[in-house]
Amino acid sequence: MQTFQYHITIDESKVQELYALLTNLRYVQRVEVLPTATATNGTVEEPAPYYTPNQLAYSVEEIRAIADRFPKNKKWTAQDLDKYFPPDLKVKVQIIKNKLYIMPTPRENHQFIVAELLMTMGVYAKQKKLGQVYPAPLDVEFDENNVFQPDVLFIKIERKANAVNAEGKIVEAPDLVVEIWSPSNRKKEREDKRDIYESFGVAEYWSIFPKKQQISVETLNEAGKYEVFSEAKKQGIVKSKILEGFEIDITELMPTAETEAEPAPKAPKQKKKKGSQNKS
Repeated sequence: MQTFQYHITIDESKVQELYALLTNLRYVQRVEVLPTATATNGTVEEPAPYYTPNQLAYSVEEIRAIADRFPKNKKWTAQDLDKYFPPDLKVKVQIIKNKLYIMPTPRENHQFIVAELLMTMGVYAKQKKLGQVYPAPLDVEFDENNVFQPDVLFIKIERKANAVNAEGKIVEAPDLVVEIWSPSNRKKEREDKRDIYESFGVAEYWSIFPKKQQISVETLNEAGKYEVFSEAKKQGIVKSKILEGFEIDITELMPTAETEAEPAPKAPKQKKKKGSQNKS
C-alpha cells in the first residue's frame, strides 16, 4: 500500500463533501484532513499544528474547536490524539469505537468520589502490596480504535512493567476500572465502554451513578462475561474481588445517600363537619 499527500485548496464548507467522496472510493483505505499549508517563496511548508505550542493549559472549548476542524464522520485513532492534540492534555479526551469524546469539566461530587476512591483504594493496595491505583486523565490504549480514560484504574504489581509503556500510557487492559457516570453520558457511550472493557478482559468494572446514589461492581465470569459481584443503592457496602478484602460503604463516596431522608408522609386533611360553624 502506498501513501500519497496532496495539498488541495478548497472552500471550507466543501471539505466534508470531498472527504465523503474520497472515502467512498473502493481503492482508498484512509483519508486524512491536514491543517492548511502555507506557501513561502514558492515552497510549501509543513502543516502548522492545530494547537498553540508551549501553551500551558487548554479549555474544553479550545479542544472542541480543534475537533470541529475535522469532518464529523472522521474515524479517530490513537495516533490522532498524539498528532493533533497538545501533549500533557488535562482535558479528558477519549476514543470509543473510532468516535471522539471530549468530556466536560467534572463537577464537585464527581471529583469527591474520585478523591475518596483514590485515597482508600490506593492506601489499601499499597499496604497489601497489590499494585498501583491511578486517577484520570491517563490514557488506556486498548487498540488503535479505542483509547479510554477511566476515572480510576488499578493494575496489579506483577503486571505493571508490561502494562505501562515508556511514554507512560497504559497499553494493556487494567485489572480494575471505575467509571463515574453523569446524566450527560449517553446510554450508547456507557454500553460501548462496557463492551470494550469486557472484550479486552478488564477483570473488574465499577459503575457509579451519583444521581441515583448507586454502585455496581461487575466481574468477569468463566465465560468472559460480566456479572454482578457486589452492588448497593443509597445504603450498604460494596466489595472488590480483585482487591481482595477491600470494601467501602456507599455513604463514604456519596454522603447525601446517608443524610437524605425519606419525605415525611403528609397528614390527612380533616374534613369539616357540616353545621359546625357558629352563626351570629
